[in-house]
Amino acid sequence: MESIKSRTKKSSKTLEDLNMKFLKRAEKVIAFNLQTSDFTSIEHKKEIQHLITKNFFPGFDTSKTLKSVNKTKLNALIKELKSIDVGQFEKLHTYPLSGVGPGEATLYYLLDNGHLAGGGSKGVDLIVGDKKYEIKAVKKHKKEDIYYDFRLGGTVRLDDIMGELAVIKKKLGLPGTSSEIPTSQIAEIKKRVPEDYAKIEKKYGDRAYKYFKDDEIILINHGGNKKDLGDIVYVGKIGRDNVGLERVTSNTIKPTFKFN
Repeated sequence: MESIKSRTKKSSKTLEDLNMKFLKRAEKVIAFNLQTSDFTSIEHKKEIQHLITKNFFPGFDTSKTLKSVNKTKLNALIKELKSIDVGQFEKLHTYPLSGVGPGEATLYYLLDNGHLAGGGSKGVDLIVGDKKYEIKAVKKHKKEDIYYDFRLGGTVRLDDIMGELAVIKKKLGLPGTSSEIPTSQIAEIKKRVPEDYAKIEKKYGDRAYKYFKDDEIILINHGGNKKDLGDIVYVGKIGRDNVGLERVTSNTIKPTFKFN
């Protein structure tokens, strides 16, 4: 019969042979028992900041967090968080909260007097003191200062414009369904019937601008490489000349923002 001493020795040997690097990764906290409502006020701000710091970014100095939205200062803090643990930053960037988009939990964490508006507030995602912001997670064009792959709010009528584009697509014999008009086909339509497209683009741009014109906008990088993920790419008002039309997809038209 195996002795207690022998079993203890074997157990100790087994522990020594464990892959501690793997265990450290496996034990990382992915999410807490938090709800969207916890982020819609600053009542438990310090507690949430403590949880995130302790489990995601140990060593981060929370005295650096901000009282107001400042693109340069926010990006400096975001860079620091990624330098501590880029994997945990990705988890915070896409933290699973109902009605909350990418990057919003990060802004809650970094802004001491900021809280989320929740999914039911039209045109408002973040409230910092007495200022309100709409947040859009965007991708950046590889060569130009153009941001895309986001949506307008559900209050903007687009069915008539999509119908006009679908008719032109059919007349030109472009392949695929009328509900999907990718950027390549938008470019083809613009090239072959420029006057018709210009009217449609203007109509869409006017409506999109009307939706955005009264809001302070925060654009957050949600595409490309991990180095740029979560960076704040724009803070401010949107001008009419900034708004463009990207493509038709999933029963909507996605806009673009272009900055010269």
